[in-house]
Amino acid sequence: MRAQLFPSTIALPQTAFTFDLLSDFHTHTLTSKKSPYDYHEALRQLTNSAFPQDVPDQYHEFCRVSRVWRYLSSQRQSGQAHEIDRLLKEGRFHTIVVRCPACPDVGFNVEKAEIELAGEDEKHKYTLFISADGNYRLQRKAKNDDPDDVALNDGHGCFARAQDYQKWLSSQDEVDDTGICAHLCAVRLQNIVKFRNAVISGVVAIQCARHGFFMSQGVVDLSKGEAYARTDYALYRSLSDQSDQRWIMLSYDIWCSYSAKLKKRFAELFPESAELVQKLRGAVPKMHIKNHIVACQQLWSFNYLRNSGQTCGEMIETTWSDLNQASGSTREQNDGHRHDTLDDFMNYWNWKKFQGIASTISEDYAKVMKRLPTLKANFDQFTKRFPAELIQEWKSSDRDPYRDNNKVVHSVYEATITKGMFSFKGIELEDQQLAILELVADFSKDNEHLNHISAGRRTLYHRINNWMKMYAMSYLHPDNSKPMSEDELEKIVLPLPSNLTQLSRASRKLDSLTRTELKLWEGQAHDGLAELGMAIKTYNFNVKFKKDNVVGQGPNTRAEMFLRTLNSEKVRAGQKYRQARKVLLRLGFDPHDPTLRPMDEKDEATEQSKNTSIPSKLGDSKKSEPWFWNVSHPGGLTEQEKKKWSVEMDRVKWFRDKAVRDCAEEEKEILEEEMKRVVASFRKYADVWSHLAEEQRNKDVPGKASYALHKVALYTRFCDDAERLFHNARKPTTSEPSSS
Repeated sequence: MRAQLFPSTIALPQTAFTFDLLSDFHTHTLTSKKSPYDYHEALRQLTNSAFPQDVPDQYHEFCRVSRVWRYLSSQRQSGQAHEIDRLLKEGRFHTIVVRCPACPDVGFNVEKAEIELAGEDEKHKYTLFISADGNYRLQRKAKNDDPDDVALNDGHGCFARAQDYQKWLSSQDEVDDTGICAHLCAVRLQNIVKFRNAVISGVVAIQCARHGFFMSQGVVDLSKGEAYARTDYALYRSLSDQSDQRWIMLSYDIWCSYSAKLKKRFAELFPESAELVQKLRGAVPKMHIKNHIVACQQLWSFNYLRNSGQTCGEMIETTWSDLNQASGSTREQNDGHRHDTLDDFMNYWNWKKFQGIASTISEDYAKVMKRLPTLKANFDQFTKRFPAELIQEWKSSDRDPYRDNNKVVHSVYEATITKGMFSFKGIELEDQQLAILELVADFSKDNEHLNHISAGRRTLYHRINNWMKMYAMSYLHPDNSKPMSEDELEKIVLPLPSNLTQLSRASRKLDSLTRTELKLWEGQAHDGLAELGMAIKTYNFNVKFKKDNVVGQGPNTRAEMFLRTLNSEKVRAGQKYRQARKVLLRLGFDPHDPTLRPMDEKDEATEQSKNTSIPSKLGDSKKSEPWFWNVSHPGGLTEQEKKKWSVEMDRVKWFRDKAVRDCAEEEKEILEEEMKRVVASFRKYADVWSHLAEEQRNKDVPGKASYALHKVALYTRFCDDAERLFHNARKPTTSEPSSS
C-alpha cells in the first residue's frame, strides 16, 4: 500500500491496482457515471487493441477494489478518518455526506439564540426549506442476490440504514395512499405499469429545497409507488438531527394528500419526532401545482404562501437527470453495492453544489435586486388607481388561504362568488341522493354493496331531516312537516326553488332564495366546466404516457382499463355541467347566454382539444379549442354586477401583484442570510481542520497532518472567494427601475 498499490485481496494477493488507476476511474465514474465494466474494457483495449481477449480479465477484482476505494476516499474526504466528530458536535455522527453550507444549521453556521429571537415576520430568513420526490429509474432488478453483500457506508451516507429501514417497513401495512387529486392519476398509472421485474422500483429522497443537497439518511428504497410510509421514514431520518430548527417547510408534489394525516402518523410511528413535525408547513412545487385541482393551487402554491421567498421546490427534479445515467449499471448490482454506488454519486452531486454555492447565491441575489425595484414601482402605480378606503379594506383581508368547515377554500388570490349556505346544503343533499341512486342502479347486490346503500340512506335521512327543519323555520309551509321514511330517500324531491313552479315560488315568497340558488348553480356549472377541462388534460397526459412507456399485453390491458376510468370522469364532469344548466333554465336563466352554452356529448371528446402533453403536430393550428376551454367569468350580468366583477378582478390582481413583490423582498432577505451562513460554514470548516492539523495524534501519522492542512487551504480559499463574490453582489447599483 505504501508503494501506492492496492491488492485485489488481503490473503496472498496476485494482482494489484495502482492508486492512480483507482483515482482516475473514480473521477470518470463520478463525472460521467461510467460503469466499472466499461472502464475495465477500455483498459483491455488500451493494453492490446488488436487482441483484447488476450489481456487477463480482472473485472471482478476491479469491482471489489474500486468499491473499497470509494469507501476509503469518502472516509478521508469527510474527515471521519481524522475522527472529525470530536470537533463537529453539531449534526449527525459518522456521516460522510457533504452538508449544505447555506441552509440554517443550528450551532454550525447560525446560533440557536439568533433563531429564537427572530420574529414571525423573519420566519423566511431562518426556515429550513426541504423537498421530497420519488425517482422510478433507480430500480434494482429481481435477480439472485448475495445476502452477505451489505453497504460499507451502513447508513452513514445518503441512504438510511437498510437493516433498520426494512425492519421498520415490515411492521407497516400496505395501504393505497395515492390520494384523490386529479394530479395523482399519473401516480396510479405508474403503479400499474412501471415496476415490472423490479424488486426495488426506485427511491424517494429528501433534499434541501433551495440548494439541492441530499440530506444524510434522507433516501430510502421503494418497492411499489410512493407510499406514505416510505416517505415518512425518509423524512424522519433526514430530520432526526434537526431538533433545534424552529421553522421547516417541505416541498412535495403530492403535499395536498400527503399532509392530511402527517402529524397524526408521526405521533403514532415516530413520537420522538412528533414535536418537530408540528413545526412543518408545506407546499407543492411551482411546476407541479399547475396540474393539481384549483383547491390545491389556492392552498399549496409557493406563489401565494408567505415566508417562502421565491423558492420553487423543483430543484430536486434536476438531480434525477444526472443520477439516471447510472441506473443502467446500479439496477444490476447487489443491494449493498447499489447503495454504496448511489451514495457516492449523490455525495458528489452535493460536492459540486458545494463548490458553486457562492456564485449561485451571488447570481440569484443580482437577479432579485434587478427585478425588485420594477416590481415595487409597478405595484405602487397600480395601487394608486384605487381609493384609499378600498385599499385599506383589501389590506384588512386575511392573505393566507384556508378551508372552512364545509371544505370550501377561501383565497384572496381567487375571485369570490357569494354562496347562500342554506341553498348550498340543499344542492349537496341532491348530490348525495344521486350518489345513492348510482349505488342502487349497480347490478352487484352482494351484502357489502347493500350495506353501503343502507348506511348512505341512514346518513341522508338525518341530513335531510335537519335541513327540512331549517326550511320550515325560514319558509313556513304545511308540506314541510310531512314525516319521512328511510326507504328510497334518494327519490324525495327537496323543496328548493328549482324543484318548484314559478307560481309556487311566488306563493312561498322564495324570490331571494331563487336568486341565491341560481348563483349557486351558476357556480356549479363553472365547476363542471373546470372539472371537464382537467379531466381532458389528465386523460391526454395518460394517453401519451401509455404510448411512450407501456409495453406488453398485460400492462396495456391494465392501462386501457385505467384510461376507461379517466374517460368516465370526463363524462361525469360533462353530465355535471349539463345538469347544472338544466336547473339554471328552470330558474329563469337566459338560454342564449354566451358563456354557459348548451353542451352535447361530442363536446366532451378529447379530440376536440389540442393535447398539450405532446408537441404541436400538423393540423393543430387549424383545430379550434372547445368553447368552454377559456370560460373565465359568469355571463348574463347587469351593469352593476359587471362593475362589481371588475372590482373583484382588480382586487385579485392587486393581491397577486402584492404576493409577487413580497416574495421578491423575502427572497432578498433570505439570500442575505444565506450569504452569512455560507461564509460562517467555510470558516468553521477551516478552523476545525486547522485544529485537526495541530493535533499530535495526526502529526504522528504520516500524511494525516498534511492532508488536514490541505483542507484548511481549501476552505480558506472557499471563504475568501465567497466574501469577494458577496461583497460585489451587494454593491449598490445606479440603474433606474424600469417604467414598464
